[in-house]
Amino acid sequence: MKKFNNKALVICGHGSSSSNYFKHFKKIEKKINKEVTKDCFSCFIEKNKPSIDSCFKLILDKNYKEIIFFPFLLFSGNHLKIDFQK
Repeated sequence: MKKFNNKALVICGHGSSSSNYFKHFKKIEKKINKEVTKDCFSCFIEKNKPSIDSCFKLILDKNYKEIIFFPFLLFSGNHLKIDFQK
């Protein structure tokens, strides 16, 4: 849903082969999208699509002036412990 404000929010999940994970992630994304005034996108570190790279390629083509990247990791796995500490 285009909100016409030149701002984007990217919600990035880890990804999982579990269908329940993807279903719940999309449900949360839908709730967040209703509450924010920015255009809302989602991506995943691995397992699910779109990837971070493909999501940003899409967003950068739209010429947003502000992009907020929100890592939405639900537990303290290796990506949160190692990658986000750098």
